[in-house]
Amino acid sequence: MTIEVPGPSCNRDKTIKCNLVQAVEINCPENQEPLSWYLLTSVKVDSFEDAKLIIEWYKYRWIIEEHHKAIKTGCNAEKKQLKSAFRIENYLVIAAVIGIRLVQLRGIARLIPNAKAIDHFDELEIKLLLNESDYNKINSLTVKEFYINVAKKGGFLARKSDVNPGWQTLWNGFQQLYWEVEGAKKVLKMITLCG
Repeated sequence: MTIEVPGPSCNRDKTIKCNLVQAVEINCPENQEPLSWYLLTSVKVDSFEDAKLIIEWYKYRWIIEEHHKAIKTGCNAEKKQLKSAFRIENYLVIAAVIGIRLVQLRGIARLIPNAKAIDHFDELEIKLLLNESDYNKINSLTVKEFYINVAKKGGFLARKSDVNPGWQTLWNGFQQLYWEVEGAKKVLKMITLCG
C-alpha cells in the first residue's frame, strides 16, 4: 500500500509519500513468533511480484551493512578527517574496494571454511602467510586457516576462547599482507631483470 510518513521533526508539515511492503514468515519453527518485516520504499509497488523484488533487495541489506562497517571500522574512515570532496571521494573509492575484499574474505571463511585457499587466493599471498618450513602446506591450507593467518598478522591471538577477529584486526592483517605481497613482487621483478 502507499502511505505518507511524517517529515522530520524540523518540518512536520511536510510528509513523505512511500510504499509499504509487509513480509511475514510462514512455516516458522514451533514455539517461535513468525518474523514480520515492514519495509518502506520509494520504488513503485503495484503487484505481488514487485513486493517480492523489494523483499529480495532487503535480504541483501546485511552484506551492505557489513561493507560499510568494514570501511568505517576496518579502514578507520572517520579518523581520516579529509577536508575536500575530491580527497574524500578518492579515499572512499580505495576504501570501498578494500572493504569488498575484507567482506569477501570473511564471507568465504564462513561459507566454505574447509575449501582449499589456493582455489580462492593468490599463491604468493599464501606463501607469505606461511613459514618457509610450511611451504608444503600451500595446497592443503584451508580458507579458514588463511583467514585466521591474515588476522594474526593484524594482532589476532587465535586462542581457543577467542571469537572471530574483528574488522580492525582483519584490516591490519590484510594491509600487512598487501604490502608484503607488493614488496615480494618488486623483489621478484628485480631478480628477473638482473638474473
